[in-house]
This record gives sequence, structure tokens and C-alpha cells, in this order.
Amino acid sequence: MSNDSSSRPLTQILIAVVIALLVGGSSPWWWKQFFRHSEKPSTGNSDSAKPPDPKFSDVSTPSSDFPQGSKSVYSAIFLQWPTQKNESGSFGPDEGEYIISPSSNTWIGPGMQITPINGDFVLDLHFRVQEKNPDASLQFQLSGSGQQADYIALFLDFWGTGKSDYSLDKGWIKDDHYLTRDKQITDREPMPAGIATSDWSKENKVTFKRTNGTMDLFVNDIYVRSFPVSLFTIDHIFMAAAFSSKIVLTSLEGRVPPPK
Repeated sequence: MSNDSSSRPLTQILIAVVIALLVGGSSPWWWKQFFRHSEKPSTGNSDSAKPPDPKFSDVSTPSSDFPQGSKSVYSAIFLQWPTQKNESGSFGPDEGEYIISPSSNTWIGPGMQITPINGDFVLDLHFRVQEKNPDASLQFQLSGSGQQADYIALFLDFWGTGKSDYSLDKGWIKDDHYLTRDKQITDREPMPAGIATSDWSKENKVTFKRTNGTMDLFVNDIYVRSFPVSLFTIDHIFMAAAFSSKIVLTSLEGRVPPPK
């Protein structure tokens, strides 16, 4: 595929590409990865909740943290994450950060087992788009494990035109191996006002916040969208980037509400 404006990552397809990783330094765990491609950008869909209209005073916008605050239960140690380099690019730790540098529109990046997170939680990812030529995309996927595990996948696109958009999928992993998309929540949705003009070369933040059966998505603490999810245990993540670019992860932290 070419890396011009007419060929972009777009729709998530099931694939048979599998990445072997080391979990806990010894036990292998198999991760999946899928590609996105398109003829032209989509305008997104609107079949799930969007930010409430501010003119309706009885609708409150969710906050990116819990009212009573939260406590940390997981913090990524990037020095323990894997290193890889091949014709598709490279990824690995560097001075306390984690750098993913794809060389084409093929997704590359690590899958990692994390401390299991149950129930309500907040998961913050800090990152910056250090280089893009001219475009860059970041994938952030959460999943459970086992023979039938749920997953949520977020895709952020940063275009050379200065525009940015996001896509969301959810589904399940069958037999601990194959991805099956249950629902495309939104596809190429433009970033809301206040986010679209963000300087992506500086540090930015993506937040997933699950409360009961609802997942809220925030970018730089600005509410983006809500959608229903099951209460599956989050114990695996997949980070990836596409297009000739350099995306730097600076921190990843999971938090839960304090005991009542």
C-alpha cells in the first residue's frame, strides 16, 4: 500500500498475523494485530453516545476521574517492555520512555500483560507524536485473556493536513487467538472542538474510564464519547503505530476508586 492521502488505515479486519511476546520474562503469550486501510477518509457514524449538547443543563458531562478520586494499581515500567526491529520498523524503551517507529502503514508495537484491573477503573496513556511523515496513527487496545475474552480498540489518526480523528471497535478474542469485531462504535470521527487543535508533538493524554457498564473516552481530559461495555477484567494491552512516524509513550497508569 502507498503512504499517500488516498490510502489510509481505516477499517479493522481480522487477520492471521500473530506476535509472540514474553510475559513475566518467561511465559509466552500470543497477541493479535490487525490492519486498517481505505480508499478515502470516512465521516464517521453516530450510532453511539456523543458529547452532550451544552444547551441541555440537565445533562452533565462525565469527568475523567471519579468524584472521590482514585488510587494507582498499575504503572508501566517501559524498561521491561520488549524491543524489536525489522523491515516494518522498530519499538523499544529509551531513557524511561517507549518509542514506536513504524516505517510504513503496517501496524507494529508490543502486546503486554499487565496487573489485572477489575470493576471501575481509569487508564491514562500519555504520549507525543514526535515525528510524522506526513501522517501518523496510534492504536491502543485493552483486552482480557482466556478462551473468550473481550477487547476494546482505539485508533487515533494524525494527518499531515493538521486534522485528527478517532475510531473505536469492540469485540472478543476467540480461543485466545482470533479477533472478532462485535461492533464498530465509530469510524474516523473528527476530534471534538478543543482537541482537534491540540499540539500532538507535545505530551497528550488518552483516558479510558469504566463506570459500571459504561466506558468513557477522554483526550486531554476533554470528554469524547461513551459506549456500553461488559465488566471484563483488563489484563492485556496492545500498543501500536502505523505510517512512517515516531510515537513516544511517556507513561501508562491504571487507577481504581478508593474503597468505600
